[in-house]
Amino acid sequence: MEAGGHRNGDGGDGTGDLFDESREADANQPVAVRGTAFRGAGKYAALARHLEGVEEATCELQFTRLEEIIGSDLPGSARRRRTGWLWWTNDPYQTQAKNGWLAAGWVVSNVDYVKSVALLRRPSR
Repeated sequence: MEAGGHRNGDGGDGTGDLFDESREADANQPVAVRGTAFRGAGKYAALARHLEGVEEATCELQFTRLEEIIGSDLPGSARRRRTGWLWWTNDPYQTQAKNGWLAAGWVVSNVDYVKSVALLRRPSR
């Protein structure tokens, strides 16, 4: 935490990088879950399939569009700045990350809770 009670990268304006520089370096490492057996099952596999079709190096994903892709509402915690950082983390132990964006070779780099949008990018290879 920084002075003022804000997490690193969170200036309290509803936007912020999810990780400090040390965590960002980890996000550039290859993720070992790509291509595993879960691929056809689960609601987050639909997100992985969607992201695999994106040609650009970055993808801005509105929360409402993500809900359309997975076929259900996001949990309330994913929409709130104070709790959303945990939901949007690039942790391969989190189902939505492992079966969704990480499985397709993407990482979440920023979330704007005011605009309800997540910015995903492909790590440099």
